[in-house]
Amino acid sequence: MRTNEILKMIRNDLDITQDDLVCEKISRTVISKLERGKKEISPIQAIKLRDKILNIQKEKNIALDYEVSTNFLLGITHFDIEKILSDLEKKVDRLSLNALDEALRQMVDSDFISLCTKAIHVFKSDLYANSDLIILYAQEVLKRDISISIIIDMNIMLIRAYYAKGEFKTIIHLAETHKKDIEQCCDKEIQISFYFNLATAYYKERKYNDALNYIEIIKKLKLRKYEEKVLTLEANIETKLKNYDSAKKVYFKIIRISKDNTIIANSYGNIASLYHEQKKYRQAREYLNRAYEFIREVSTQCKYNILYNKLELDIDTNQKNDVYIDFTMLLEVFSNMNSEINQNTVFEKVIDYFENEKLEVFKIINNIKQYNLKISDRLLLKVILKFTNDTEMIKLIS
Repeated sequence: MRTNEILKMIRNDLDITQDDLVCEKISRTVISKLERGKKEISPIQAIKLRDKILNIQKEKNIALDYEVSTNFLLGITHFDIEKILSDLEKKVDRLSLNALDEALRQMVDSDFISLCTKAIHVFKSDLYANSDLIILYAQEVLKRDISISIIIDMNIMLIRAYYAKGEFKTIIHLAETHKKDIEQCCDKEIQISFYFNLATAYYKERKYNDALNYIEIIKKLKLRKYEEKVLTLEANIETKLKNYDSAKKVYFKIIRISKDNTIIANSYGNIASLYHEQKKYRQAREYLNRAYEFIREVSTQCKYNILYNKLELDIDTNQKNDVYIDFTMLLEVFSNMNSEINQNTVFEKVIDYFENEKLEVFKIINNIKQYNLKISDRLLLKVILKFTNDTEMIKLIS
């Protein structure tokens, strides 16, 4: 339904004239042109006409069968919005994103914010694939005049997206900037989500005492829903502090209470890492095998954790064939992730392992290119210097 048809319908349903719709910077001539389809309505005009119509509705005490919104006056119907979101849920691709952007371009603040936040919550179903989109659209929402609840929601979404990208310093800066907003929030679940992501960022940045401080804050909020995740982080910190027995006790507690395969698998993988760090390779492989039993049932990040742990163990125990298999499986995982940091850590580790075997290095780089994954300039330079006189290798990486 076009704007000209919508305005005629509203005037008919409210029994008003074009003169009744005249308001600031919208003359009767403008309304006439809009109704005759001789002029396109702007978002600002749509806001002013919406307010005018809603006031008339209130004065006349008339209830309409439809909601007069800015989107409605712009010719963007509720059905269109639902279809945009439905298409994004099915597949995030150029076509569905173009439809989203086209709708957003025609919207003003309140409707723009509503659609944008809904789209962001669709994107969050696959954080690692959609992290850049979440950052892009959340930043657009934050430029608008929005409520404190939306500010908190968007900043939590940004924190999660930056976590998926491995940008932990950015998380710390962002979270510390908005900590006061969170402290004023009455929703325990939102507070815990915020503090947990901040504690995790500090953990990733090796600031373990800061991480433990936020874990204590979370524990005081006493929400059992997050108990397993908080215990996992606590155990990881104990591991980094080399308190291995304390860490194992926490991991075994998690395995006992959890019904989530991803959490259970991660816990087995982490116990394997404890033994690996102590060079107890037999025990490490035993618990890694237990984690690997869940590989088809866990999240992308958990798959990465298990396979990366296995790769490190196979390198340290010199299981050459297994190292190459681990690497190819990790490439498949990377095709569904958005983290160049993790990728290049793996690429460098594997290339260093096979550094004196030209054919293996050639195969590794060729496989990386087949998955359209990026190798860091530093690592490329390292390979070039190693194989300076090898024209075939130089041709492959150039």
